[in-house]
This record gives sequence, structure tokens and C-alpha cells, in this order.
Amino acid sequence: METINSHIFLVVLILAFLLDFIIGDPSYLPHPVRITGKGIVALEYLLRKSVSTKEQERLAGILLATIVILSTFILAYITEKWVLFSTQGIYRLFGIAFLVYLTATTPAIKELLNTGLRVIKAVQEENIDLARRHLSMIVGRDVDTLDKKGILKAVIETL
Repeated sequence: METINSHIFLVVLILAFLLDFIIGDPSYLPHPVRITGKGIVALEYLLRKSVSTKEQERLAGILLATIVILSTFILAYITEKWVLFSTQGIYRLFGIAFLVYLTATTPAIKELLNTGLRVIKAVQEENIDLARRHLSMIVGRDVDTLDKKGILKAVIETL
């Protein structure tokens, strides 16, 4: 059984990579990150209503992060175990297809490449503000002060 499951993992990873490369992250499909983001916004709103001091706000932030991380882990764990150990036949195929989709939403390779190309094109067109806006979607650093060279360096490092 262990060998079969490791083969399934390999198939899921390969199919997920191909799916991500082919379709990317179309906005018309539900995306775990967007769903998680909406959950974070709602939970943050509820938690902020119930705090009045900086210390409570800090604890609410820790609680928020803990809830998001644990719920994501638990849902992924349960889904994986259900697909690999509980389902049979056509249900297992649907489960594997679902795992492929969930896994494909993780790397976002196609979207990363497309955004990187938009950054490079904007720099080539001397539109530094647009290049910075696109770059800010794929990097965590502050892009407001980057010049053309800094923008291109950041996009290449990210890609």
C-alpha cells in the first residue's frame, strides 16, 4: 500500500505541475488562497471587535495565525488521508483529481511567469510605476524606491 501511495503522490505532483502550467490560476475557479484570504479578513474583523488594548491585539493576531495555519493543515491532512486510504473506485479518482487541483494551486508557476513578463515589459516601455505595481504582486519587499536595475534584479531573483 505504501508504494502505491508514493506513486500516487508522484502522479499528483506531475499532474499538478502540468495543470498549473497549462491553466494557471484562472479567476473563475475557486482558489484556496482567495478562500483563505476571505476567511482571514472575516476572522480578523471579529477578533478586532473584541480587543481594546495593544496586548489583546497582539494575542488576537497570534490566535488568528494559529487558526489559519491549523485549519489549513487539518483540512489538507484529512483530504489527503481520505483520498489515499478511504476511497475506492471512481471516488478515489475524483479524490485524486481534487488533490491535483489543490496541489496545482500551490506553486502558481504560470501566474508567476506571466507577472514577471509584465514587469519586464513595463520596464522595457519605461513605465516604472507599472513595473513596480506588477513586481509588488510577486515579491515581499518594498518596491517603491526601486529603480529600473533594482526592479529587474528583483524580478529575476523571484523567477
